[in-house]
Amino acid sequence: MLTGVELNVLNGHMDVVNSVAFSRNGMWIVSGSDDCSVQVWDVSTGAEINVLEGHTKSVFSVAFSSDNMWIVSGSSDKTVWVWDVSTGAELNVLKGHTDCVNSVAFSGNSLHIVSGSYDESVQVWKATVNLVEFAGNDMQIVSCSDQFVELSSISHRPFAWNLTKTNWIVSSQEKNHLMWVPQGAVTEPSNILTISYYGVGFVDFQQSMIGNDWIGCYTP
Repeated sequence: MLTGVELNVLNGHMDVVNSVAFSRNGMWIVSGSDDCSVQVWDVSTGAEINVLEGHTKSVFSVAFSSDNMWIVSGSSDKTVWVWDVSTGAELNVLKGHTDCVNSVAFSGNSLHIVSGSYDESVQVWKATVNLVEFAGNDMQIVSCSDQFVELSSISHRPFAWNLTKTNWIVSSQEKNHLMWVPQGAVTEPSNILTISYYGVGFVDFQQSMIGNDWIGCYTP
C-alpha cells in the first residue's frame, strides 16, 4: 500500500530536473537536468554516487540498461551518450540526430538503444561498448567490440626517452632534444601501451640524426 511518505530529497542539480529513472535492481536512481549533467543516486541513503558530465546542453531523458551496467542519456545538444554505471565513464557518444533528443531507452536485452528527437525521427542504435581487460598472466590485454577481439602483448622495455616540462622529447641518457610536441600530444613514457578509439601514431628515432650528426641532414 502506498503511503505517500517522503523518503528522501536528492539535492545536487543546479537547474530544472527533466527526467528520472530507477535501475532494474532498485538500488540506484538516475536523473537528467538543464544543468547539462546526469546524476546517479543511492536509493537507500539518498547519497550522490556520480555526476556524469559531457553534455553541453540540457539533458532531457535518461534510462538504465536492463542489466544495470549502463546509463543512456539524450540531450538538446543532439547527442545520445552511454555511460558506465560503476565508474561514471563515458562509453559512447551517438551522433545522428539534427535536433534535440528528448527521449531515450534501452531494449529489454540491453543490446539496442532507441532515441526520439525534435527532428521528427526515431533512431535505433547498437549499444556497442568496447571492453578492455588484462589477461590472466598480466602480460597481455584483451580488447573487444562487436566487430573484433584483439590480444595485445605488453613488453616491459626500458624507456628511451623522456618528456620535459617544456614539451621536448629528449633521449633518456644523452638528453638530446629529439622532437618538440604540443602539450597533451603524447603520454608519459610510463604508459607502455595505448589502445585508442582514434588509433595510435608512432615515431621511430632509430634512423634519426642527433646532436652533431645533424650536419649530415644539411646541404648548403
